[in-house]
Amino acid sequence: MPRYITITLEKRRVTAKALLLDDEAPRTCQAIWDSLPIAGPAFHGKYARNEIYAFVEPLVTEPGPENTTITPFTGDLCY
Repeated sequence: MPRYITITLEKRRVTAKALLLDDEAPRTCQAIWDSLPIAGPAFHGKYARNEIYAFVEPLVTEPGPENTTITPFTGDLCY
């Protein structure tokens, strides 16, 4: 069964629903799921195209490298 998380930018009053890719990154998805709710300030990644990033506390369990990328695409959520 697919799992989703909701991401909200409170100051902008914008909400998005993100599908967790359990098949592609099971450890990371589980670590995020186990750490919810997660909150932190968000910033625009000025030099990395249309990107935002947030400073958050470490996850309950650090998943380690998994399905890594250096080029996220539109709609990607990375940890």
